[in-house]
Amino acid sequence: SRSTVRFDGVLRVASLPHVPFAITGEHNRRQSGQTETRIDNRLSTAIGRASVTNTLSWQLADAGDTIDRTLDGTLLVGGRISDVRLRGQVTYGLKPLDGIRNTAVTADWRINHRFNARAGFERDLTDDGVTTYSAGVNTQFKLAAIGLNVDYKNDNELNARVNMAFSLGYDSQAHRLNMTSTNIAEGGALTTRVFLDNNMNGKFDKDDTPLKNVGFMINERELMPRTDGEGLAFVTGLDTYRSVDFGVSHGSLENPFWLPQPKMVNVVLRPGVTGHLDIPVITTGEIDGTVYLKESAWAREAADVQVQLRDEKDRVVRTVKSSYDGFYLFDYVKPGTYTVRADPEQMARLKIKGPNPRKVVIQGNGTIKNGMNLILLRGEAGKIKGTFRVKLTSFITPDAAKNAWEILTRKHPRLVKDLTPEIQPTKAGNNQEAIYSLYASNLKTRDAGTDLCKNLRHEYGHGWCNPIEVQAQ
Repeated sequence: SRSTVRFDGVLRVASLPHVPFAITGEHNRRQSGQTETRIDNRLSTAIGRASVTNTLSWQLADAGDTIDRTLDGTLLVGGRISDVRLRGQVTYGLKPLDGIRNTAVTADWRINHRFNARAGFERDLTDDGVTTYSAGVNTQFKLAAIGLNVDYKNDNELNARVNMAFSLGYDSQAHRLNMTSTNIAEGGALTTRVFLDNNMNGKFDKDDTPLKNVGFMINERELMPRTDGEGLAFVTGLDTYRSVDFGVSHGSLENPFWLPQPKMVNVVLRPGVTGHLDIPVITTGEIDGTVYLKESAWAREAADVQVQLRDEKDRVVRTVKSSYDGFYLFDYVKPGTYTVRADPEQMARLKIKGPNPRKVVIQGNGTIKNGMNLILLRGEAGKIKGTFRVKLTSFITPDAAKNAWEILTRKHPRLVKDLTPEIQPTKAGNNQEAIYSLYASNLKTRDAGTDLCKNLRHEYGHGWCNPIEVQAQ
């Protein structure tokens, strides 16, 4: 029979560092009647950048005709100097023989991102008096961890060893034996398949495409394994008996419009058991446009407008807010039929009439719908014509604005072809003198106005189209 008891706590003395302690007692009784009693006491603390641990072990062995009592201890000191981790150990005895029995010092460091090294020596202070010098280097590959170790003792004994460690696990889904350098028996493992779900049924079948070289994340931490040509990856070293979020690393997907379904999966793994997970990936689309507010003949860009994306069941699946220039964007939109509209509650609150919802169909091939513009009406703004104009620059007199347009038509006929000039006076300054703004109107799209301004800025500098202000009618 065996009985065990343990006490843990912390010693706090004035301004000294806290000293955690653990006292463990164990009593064993064998069928022969022999008993063994052992009490261990461990004290730990930090001194500067070093950690210090001392363990005392008292043992009583009662064989009936003889009783043996021993008391010995171990002192460990560890710390780091630059990139080198140092550890020293002293083993000593107090009863029946007192004195230091053994000393050892080891150093571990990383040579580069592939190789680690270790060196040390150990001195036996008993009657043998042997000193051992050791050195080794190790590395970890995908399939196995390999190390070379050499020991030399001052009694002219030399040993060299090559160690190789690996784990084997059978994948019943792929019907193959997987070999890895990590410990499968103690950690969790997953066989994961990633595929492009072409028919969007959420299952891997003949119509789908396995995705190669896809990486994974667990609790927002990148993992090393990548999928092979069959879209399969054997992921090891995962936490067990606790819930973790596992999923595809989106940055490893070659197409920016691809989206895993779902993005993350909550899993609980057991040691020594390989789990299986299929992750379908779909091709999403984008919808963008500009929101305008029309209060007079021309509409200006409207910021902070709530734009809704609604599905076929008229459910709001996402809401975005238009930016300072009226632009809005719905990215990673799943394939389906949607409508885009301004938030009716916001429109009612601001006493603005919103346009009719605009229908959008996102195919499973990366549909990008540009220019889904929304023109809001306030008051008696009139009908929407669907044309645009852009402000080019301003002048002190209308004649100067006319001359500027004539120069543009003469020097850049291709840029202003089919466009109509508009000169609009605006009061400015304390004396309310008018300045005359030159517009290019009859533009078919908002992007046409932006492109015109970029070309004029390149030719004449930033005095033109500063800022770029496209209006709708």
